[in-house]
Amino acid sequence: MAGGVFGTIDWLSQDSSMPGGLAAKIDVYDDLGGYGDRGAIRFFTNNGTSLGGRMVLTSSGNLGLGVTPSAWAGSGNLQFAGTASISTTSNSLFVGSNFYYNGGFKYSSTGTATYYLSSDGAHKWFSAPSGTAGNAISFTQAMTLDASGNLLVGTASNLITSTVRLHIEGSQGIVSKSTGGFAYYPLVLWNTATSGDNVFAAFGTEASYTARFSLTYNRTANALSINATEAAGGISLTTGSSVERLRIKSTGQVNFVGLESDPAGAAGDVYYNSTAKALKIYATDWKTLPRKAVVQGGAGTGTTIAVAHNLNTNNVSVTVLRTTDNVVVFTDVAITDADTVTITFASSVTKADYTVTVIG
Repeated sequence: MAGGVFGTIDWLSQDSSMPGGLAAKIDVYDDLGGYGDRGAIRFFTNNGTSLGGRMVLTSSGNLGLGVTPSAWAGSGNLQFAGTASISTTSNSLFVGSNFYYNGGFKYSSTGTATYYLSSDGAHKWFSAPSGTAGNAISFTQAMTLDASGNLLVGTASNLITSTVRLHIEGSQGIVSKSTGGFAYYPLVLWNTATSGDNVFAAFGTEASYTARFSLTYNRTANALSINATEAAGGISLTTGSSVERLRIKSTGQVNFVGLESDPAGAAGDVYYNSTAKALKIYATDWKTLPRKAVVQGGAGTGTTIAVAHNLNTNNVSVTVLRTTDNVVVFTDVAITDADTVTITFASSVTKADYTVTVIG
């Protein structure tokens, strides 16, 4: 009998009112509809309303619960109503939804697809966008817990070092939200080393990881250190729309990015006024911190020395020191402009013998 039912086993209901008169049924049929050389088994049960197919064991050895299995290659696959399935190979376990394998992964119905794979000591999770039933699936490996216990999210391999326990790759990283109040920390970094410095975070750039900065507990200073990896690197503090306010240069200088006018202040505030070219400090109002310029007299001889102090103020005090005998001399001083004073002597002098100090 080609392509038909070979035989059935019926269990009659003891309740004459049971729909169909059968409590259960099993039949054997050719599930390929060919020459009657394939035997599949269907199981039917009566739920009190109707006799319906509940389970199918295909001729290739795949089992469907509440559904006829898709055209799986190989045997030992279990498919459930609602697109869920379990599949195995010699050393791998697949558990997922809306997929089957036959010459490649394919959609069992129209929709999205996912599966979990346990293989060779690793656990892997895959996902795919919505597709059409029967079409090929292109899965993306979304997460991996490898055999070494490293968790990889958004990547299939550890791109920095095999000792990194958590590796996250994507357009966004980690979001940690704490709702426990003040006593609960959204993020805790714990380094158990008891000697030397403790590194808590590293920052890198480029497609191939290049270290840039690190956060370190400096045990000697009992302080948090922000370290620039490159010799020429600095540290910048910004506010608002990435507006730089302060920079610590690699050579050790601290640079205040200036404002053109006095902002609102509070006691102890300090800022650099780019118009006055001066640091200002706030007590009850803004005060300019004194600045000093020390200028050598220059080359040659003459009765005048023009001193460029660049303090941007006319309110200055000037001291003239004769360096040959360390004597302060008194001369005429004229305020040429906000950045220059002119020293006038009674007679010609050797300019290199004098140092002029301007405070303003």
